[in-house]
Amino acid sequence: MFQPNLLEGCNTLNSFQTVSKVDGFDEWFDFRNSVKDKTVPVVFILELDDGIAIHYLMDHMSYSLSDSAHMTIKKYFMDICKHYDDIGFLKGTNNGYYCYSTWGVIDRVHPDDADKIGLFIYDIVMDIRNWWR
Repeated sequence: MFQPNLLEGCNTLNSFQTVSKVDGFDEWFDFRNSVKDKTVPVVFILELDDGIAIHYLMDHMSYSLSDSAHMTIKKYFMDICKHYDDIGFLKGTNNGYYCYSTWGVIDRVHPDDADKIGLFIYDIVMDIRNWWR
């Protein structure tokens, strides 16, 4: 359903990876503090009481995303929120996102869309060609 547009200079792995679903955390900060491997980014789907959120973290590394990768994800998050608004999904709630070069999140993702969105974010964030020091 969501086919993102890759901006020039943004790479993607095109993998068939399964993105981890995380539970047992009250807030995503709890998960952020539990990252053990400081050499790779983390992408995960967090199932909370008020919905599903998709996160990526790189702020524990000495790298950040390139401008083209960061802006591709930001545009993708904007398009998802606009689509959800257009179809009336979670109308009247705070369906939003934060997107920075070292971390980002999109909140209240439809359960049917979470795996596809998570995989796309994973493929951009894990591609070392998109990392910048």
